[in-house]
Amino acid sequence: MGKIRKDMVDFHGEMVLLENHSDINYTRLAKILKKYDKRIGELLRLPFIQKVLQQASFQLTLSQSWSGM
Repeated sequence: MGKIRKDMVDFHGEMVLLENHSDINYTRLAKILKKYDKRIGELLRLPFIQKVLQQASFQLTLSQSWSGM
């Protein structure tokens, strides 16, 4: 039972790191698009981010999926 518990703790730690990495990537993408909008004069950021958030991988955050455990 101890090995399973350790494996679950390790897995949870990896998922937290993955969630943090995803948050950082989202922030970077938003900043890049904001700079693009400012330089080009188009409003690409909001429609693009809305499209990304509609994708299945962004609809449910990891913390939401683990809260049921």
